[in-house]
Amino acid sequence: RDAFRAMHGHAPGTDVFEAVAAQLSARCRVLLVDGLQIAHISEAILVKRLFRQLWARGVTVLVTSNLLPEELYAKGFNRDQFEDFIPELREQCHMIEFKKDVDYRQVAVPEGAGTFFCPISEDTTARMDRAFKQMLVGEVELKGRLPIPLEGRSITVPAQGTDAEERRVARFSFHDLCASSLGRAEYSAIAEHFGTVFVHNVPKFSSNLGTEFRRFVSLTDILYSKKVTLYLQSEVPLGMLFADGLACEDA
Repeated sequence: RDAFRAMHGHAPGTDVFEAVAAQLSARCRVLLVDGLQIAHISEAILVKRLFRQLWARGVTVLVTSNLLPEELYAKGFNRDQFEDFIPELREQCHMIEFKKDVDYRQVAVPEGAGTFFCPISEDTTARMDRAFKQMLVGEVELKGRLPIPLEGRSITVPAQGTDAEERRVARFSFHDLCASSLGRAEYSAIAEHFGTVFVHNVPKFSSNLGTEFRRFVSLTDILYSKKVTLYLQSEVPLGMLFADGLACEDA
């Protein structure tokens, strides 16, 4: 996101990747890209061309990702424009793979701990409504606007308020966040502004929800990295939520 912003404002005919790399290399010799995920061909081209320019200037690029290099932008539109870059990425970035039998993200929050509601029903909707209202101190604010930093635009927050520790709390539907053209800029703004986020009506993922699934993965990844507490209402159990989506990606 920061790289896309840095590309704006250059004179016509300028190689923006070269210009951005020159700016970055003047400021740092080591660049960490945390949580690399590519969801669009424009992001794939950005990574490919910017990384090449940085390497040419002697910048060491460190990358963390939940995906192997070969899995980045898998089955993406025009992926052939990115595939020739994968061997370079492996050569320049020596891979250290961390494998654990235990997913520690689930150890402290077992299913049924009060933050995950399944299936989608009148009962779970009522319980989620109650959890949201009990968390707030004061009135619920409806249809507020959340500015997206440096983007000159904002998104609608259907319901929000403040908890007893004066942290902001928001509530969205899955459709609000993943069925419209939102991305990492919007999700980062949400994660930076709210300490707790409620998301209701997450469906069982199917082959026609591939784009929505990728947005959902991006959303949850950003919320997790910012230590935002997530309350979720889903059509399927927690253990099936991502498994079904990944199966759709492979279909």
